[in-house]
Amino acid sequence: MIRLLPVLLVLVLAGCGGDDDEQAAQPPPAGGVRVVVTHAGDGNGVFRCGDGCDAQKLGVALEQARDKVRACTEIYGGPETARVTGMLDGRRVDTSITRNDGCGIADYEAVFAALGVDPPIRR
Repeated sequence: MIRLLPVLLVLVLAGCGGDDDEQAAQPPPAGGVRVVVTHAGDGNGVFRCGDGCDAQKLGVALEQARDKVRACTEIYGGPETARVTGMLDGRRVDTSITRNDGCGIADYEAVFAALGVDPPIRR
């Protein structure tokens, strides 16, 4: 019985997770970039780098978001999360951006500015 406990625990934990996790875990589109937004209320959704997208600005925004050695204001911007996945300029990208501090707020807004759409924010 004691040996069975770890197996049961793994099975129970494997069943955890919501639709947001499943949506974010889907493979990125071939040759493009997909941004999955969660925790934004009605603004949740999937955005793609399409006609109004500036791929160069998006690349700069993602590089900045990956920079972990920068000073950020300690201000909470909200629960929104954007996970950016796909191919950009021949490179695979997979970056999550949260609005947990001033840098995250700026990164989140920069990604959506590059996509050419207003950033979804919980109201």
